[in-house]
Amino acid sequence: MLQPTVSEIPSQITEPIVEEPTQEVADMEPEIPEYMFNDAGMVGFSDSQIQSDMYNLAIHGNIPLFGEVSVLEIGAGRGDLFTHITSQLSALNVTYTGYESNQLLAKIGNIKLEDQESASVVADNFLTAEITETYDRVYIVGSLDVDYGENIQPWEHLEMMLRKALDVTNVGGIATCVLLHDNGGEDNYRAFPIPNVTDLILKFNMPFDITYGSIPSIYKLSIKKEPIFITQ
Repeated sequence: MLQPTVSEIPSQITEPIVEEPTQEVADMEPEIPEYMFNDAGMVGFSDSQIQSDMYNLAIHGNIPLFGEVSVLEIGAGRGDLFTHITSQLSALNVTYTGYESNQLLAKIGNIKLEDQESASVVADNFLTAEITETYDRVYIVGSLDVDYGENIQPWEHLEMMLRKALDVTNVGGIATCVLLHDNGGEDNYRAFPIPNVTDLILKFNMPFDITYGSIPSIYKLSIKKEPIFITQ
């Protein structure tokens, strides 16, 4: 009997076999590296001391020492401000909500805060989010200083953020920003010189305070949601 040549033998495997992953494998997500939970650089600070100093400046003199307070943080990252407040003010009962547009940071934040019933990070853009709740204290710590290359101009962006921050602040509450007075020539940072900020805040007709911290060129702007009524 004639034997078939090699070319005449049909191939038994015409395509590579690809096994479908089990549902358990398909649902697995890459493990988040441990450093991402604590590294200050992950949330835009050069080191942990600078981060702590910025938070100290933000809350000093404008948050109760005890009792209850509701806090909203804009550009919350991993919710580190909540951890800082509760570690500094153990007698204060804090209800905390953070808004963070970076999905990964928001996810890390909720993992870190999963044991805290009164704290969470919302993965959303604060400016476009529909927010119905109001808060006693609203904080924006450093996130307005970074130039992300948006089409919107820095001063217009600042005004929009402050107006919405005040919209979600309870009457008698305080909205606070930590800002750069001078960017030192760094193109990737936005500076908001104090004289110009003062001109902007006067539009709101609300009491405000400007305080310098220990870090050069950094200052705190606090606006109290109580309109100023001028009578003759």
